[in-house]
Amino acid sequence: MEEKEERTKETERECAREVIETLRPHFIFNVLNQIKYQIGKKPDLAQEMVYDLANFYRGSLTLAAREEETTLDEELRAFKSYLKLETAMNKNLSIEFEMENEKGVRHMIVKPGALQEFGASLIKEEVRVTKEERTLLITDGLKEDHYYIHVKIKETGQILVCPVHELK
Repeated sequence: MEEKEERTKETERECAREVIETLRPHFIFNVLNQIKYQIGKKPDLAQEMVYDLANFYRGSLTLAAREEETTLDEELRAFKSYLKLETAMNKNLSIEFEMENEKGVRHMIVKPGALQEFGASLIKEEVRVTKEERTLLITDGLKEDHYYIHVKIKETGQILVCPVHELK
């Protein structure tokens, strides 16, 4: 009986760790503090940040609920919202979106979190590591029924690509 209770407790602890990892409380606190700061100075920006935070967490919670699929439209919304929040919190970061192909593929069924992980990794590895100014040009491409997100770091010329695979 003790062994079964211990396994149940360990499973509960693992679930709690996964929820905390998905919710990223440190990120929430940073965003909320920035919103609080912007309310008096730039209320329109604060309002946009609330909207972006809601969009981002809608996508994150879809992932946390372990849904097996979502639309590319939802993934792109969460991805863009995350990057916009990071821009609002990091004065050395600016982002330009020039996405021309997304409208034709929004209906694609994709794995939840496909772009969120790419966005988080991009910010962690390419922006936070260096304290230098960074301008990210986000474009997209469609080749032979495959959709791609391209990120060009304007200052270095480096290009990162994230393929988005349709679930069939």
